[in-house]
Amino acid sequence: MGLRRSLFSALVVLAGSMTVSILVGVIAGLSPRWLDSVLGRVIDVLLAIPSLVLALAIVGLLGPGYLNLLLALIVSSWAADARLARSLTLDLAHRPYVTAARLSGIGTAEIAFRHIVPAVMPRLFVVATLRLGGIVVALAGLSFLGLGVQQPDAELGAMLGDARKFLTAAPWLLIVPATAILAMTTAANLIADGLHRRGSVRGRA
Repeated sequence: MGLRRSLFSALVVLAGSMTVSILVGVIAGLSPRWLDSVLGRVIDVLLAIPSLVLALAIVGLLGPGYLNLLLALIVSSWAADARLARSLTLDLAHRPYVTAARLSGIGTAEIAFRHIVPAVMPRLFVVATLRLGGIVVALAGLSFLGLGVQQPDAELGAMLGDARKFLTAAPWLLIVPATAILAMTTAANLIADGLHRRGSVRGRA
């Protein structure tokens, strides 16, 4: 149960941060210069703050809880991918098919959802998956501190926190969830690395 919740939570954070990144990046890339500049400054400010520190601040403001933890990690992790989405959007905006669509009278919103977003999403997904292992560790770490899942629900980080009291009497209560976190993080990194390599090969082809 703890492994399932941890994996589901990591995927929710990844999907949420990707959604925000794509929306902000595409809007910044297609918007007037002043709005692009404003969004760029917001991204710069968020990137200047360590993501874990920002997540701790958000959870401290909203209070401990599973949903608050997910929201905090989404808010603290979208900025870097949004910058990449903006760069991809600026590149795609000058492609011939986008220029032809604009000259034919298609609006900016329709161009974004029909031409820009479908092209940005696969490239951003490959890069975003490289952060999946870090998201797993961040979820476990914050839950270990008691800021995430609350009893009686199970989550690997929360299980580690509870097992501290039984370290000498029942060390397996700590070893098993720690091993599960290590295995899940390693698997996530290997899958992300494979997707990244495959995307790089396709890009060169």
